Amino acid sequence: LKSISTDEGKALDDQQSPQFQAFNWLSSKGIFAGNVETAEKYALATLYYSTDGDNWIRSDNWLEDNDTCNWASNRPAATCTGGKLVELDF
Repeated sequence: LKSISTDEGKALDDQQSPQFQAFNWLSSKGIFAGNVETAEKYALATLYYSTDGDNWIRSDNWLEDNDTCNWASNRPAATCTGGKLVELDF
């Protein structure tokens, strides 16, 4: 992630940053594959941590091991096409 980040990985080194928290979550789940699904989970976890997801009115299903389309099945509403999350409606 550091090699492709826009800040040369500085946010990943900051233990208070949403990027670090998302990476830490991925690591704790043993998710290391460099594929689209992992990138999607990292991006959504970063969104979750950067917007105080623990205090969302509806955060159930987020940061689960299942498919990311199931994360946002209630609110925020998700649109999935072909098993891929393509839109979030906040």
